Amino acid sequence: MKLKLSWFVVCLPLAGCMAPVGAAGRSIPSDAGQTCVDECADVGMQLTGIVTMAGTVGCVCQPRGAALGDKQYTAAVGGTAALIQEQERQDRERQKEQQRQQEQQRQQQEQQRRQQQYHSYR
Repeated sequence: MKLKLSWFVVCLPLAGCMAPVGAAGRSIPSDAGQTCVDECADVGMQLTGIVTMAGTVGCVCQPRGAALGDKQYTAAVGGTAALIQEQERQDRERQKEQQRQQEQQRQQQEQQRRQQQYHSYR
């Protein structure tokens, strides 16, 4: 009971708003199903679901021979994994942008320093 309640608390914020299904200009690769089957098999598991979220395809695997779990639980786990991947991607992009801005600032400071040196020699 505690496990179900914990997942409910974790997943509740994900259900708090309405969003359009799908995204314009994005498509699921035609080999996503087989890729997920292969990835699950590589770790000794069976495919129980495919989740698409935030432009990412996620595979939901379960131990072979185990009874299929609660579909809502399975989707929540897969959806959470997709959200984490998207967050990591956004964090990497933010970090690259910060580095780019820092480099621009450094170049501007260097240019100002050179101008000051030039004017001090005149």
